[in-house]
Amino acid sequence: MIKKIVLLFVVLLISPAMVFASQQLETKSFKDVVAMAQKLGQKYGNNNVLLVFDVDNTLLTSNQVFGSMRWWLWQVGLLREHPKSSQLVAHSMLGLMHIQNVFFLMGHLHPTSKDVPHIVNKLQKDNFRAIVLSARNPQWYDVTQRELVANNMYFTAKALPLKHASDGIFFIQDKKMRRLVSYADGIMLTNGFNKGEVLKALLKKTQVKLRAIIFVDNTPRNTVDVFNAFKNSDIDVVTFRYGREDAKVKGFAKKDEVQATRQWRLLQTSMKRIFSPPAY
Repeated sequence: MIKKIVLLFVVLLISPAMVFASQQLETKSFKDVVAMAQKLGQKYGNNNVLLVFDVDNTLLTSNQVFGSMRWWLWQVGLLREHPKSSQLVAHSMLGLMHIQNVFFLMGHLHPTSKDVPHIVNKLQKDNFRAIVLSARNPQWYDVTQRELVANNMYFTAKALPLKHASDGIFFIQDKKMRRLVSYADGIMLTNGFNKGEVLKALLKKTQVKLRAIIFVDNTPRNTVDVFNAFKNSDIDVVTFRYGREDAKVKGFAKKDEVQATRQWRLLQTSMKRIFSPPAY
């Protein structure tokens, strides 16, 4: 009798329904995301799996060097290590963010891979839930949606519903900061806050009970934050550090610096002629 009880206990422990599927993975193809979604969908049901996608250098990437993710990293590096560089577009982080805002308003994006829009839309047609989770400021909701729609990506059909419409804008705080974040039509903008904590806060504002989350982002810190936020919960979490644009970011060369600087100076000259903006 004791042997039977022990055997039953072991069977329960190794039962597929009890396997903890949380993983941290790397990929350069959304096809790996599809394969994982199908695997978790078979286990929990597609409607109980949430796919969460970053925007910049994950779903979409810049059409031009100026304003791109690789340009931003270059500028931040100059600001920290060579603050007197003539190639800096601004001499403070706030000024640099103002210039980035100009790009958001005027620049355009394209998919990191041609198959991304089809994959994202097909997953939702297959009844998987899906949202966008970007570090962008909430003020850039309109331009973020504009670029997603322009590239045939939509997130309203299977987005997480809120208990109350007013729940879409709220403050989130940790020991160091308090920031405004927003969520509407499947687009969550975190204002640079920890994406894991923001996603947890969002789930509390919905009536949806999830069994699994798949998170895709090009930034390692973000994938780690989301994994840590859910690793001890009853929700399986699989993160993909998406590296499709890595070569472009790492290969930011002298010619790119020259091109980006020229593009900025042309834009700056035009803006001064029309608007006479303040010096940053």
